[in-house]
Amino acid sequence: MSNPYRTLTIVEKGPEELLLLLLLFFLLVKCGPNNQCYRNGFTNITWYDISPDIALESGIRVDSGGWEIDTKKLDERLTSIDKCLIDTAKEFGYIDVLSGLKTECIVIKVVDPVEGCSEQQFIDVLAPEKLCKAKGVEPTPNCPCRWRTALQDDNVVITPPSIYLWEVVRMHTGLDLIWDTPFVKCAAL
Repeated sequence: MSNPYRTLTIVEKGPEELLLLLLLFFLLVKCGPNNQCYRNGFTNITWYDISPDIALESGIRVDSGGWEIDTKKLDERLTSIDKCLIDTAKEFGYIDVLSGLKTECIVIKVVDPVEGCSEQQFIDVLAPEKLCKAKGVEPTPNCPCRWRTALQDDNVVITPPSIYLWEVVRMHTGLDLIWDTPFVKCAAL
């Protein structure tokens, strides 16, 4: 009759093998993914290819999508947002937000706007109808509820040519819903 239980055999390792295992562990910990960029885990709702063709003075990269971008004005807005985030964090005790924007991580992707039923521009992604209704907008088949912006891969702001930047505030604070926080004033810049 055979033994139905598996036997675990512990093999002793010599000092060379243990040293090699320790070295391998150290290398994996030290040299593994060490991405200091934003990692908020927000759900991707867009999957655009990103090819930055502009570098702002601040270090933020822009994929213009062929649209003309006023880089000076964009940098000024981003500088204002950065200052607002730091000042608001100090005022309200948000310690995690005290550092400035990680400009080397941020990419802004400008995409073609979708014809909307208002003066605002939208990206080509449908949004839940309840969000539009909460703003007093009744979606219709001809004018469905759409997103104005999105975050892609935690570090890429997807925006139409109007360049809405509130996603930078979400990205930096890690707060998904910034509208009921002190940081909402920074999103309006």
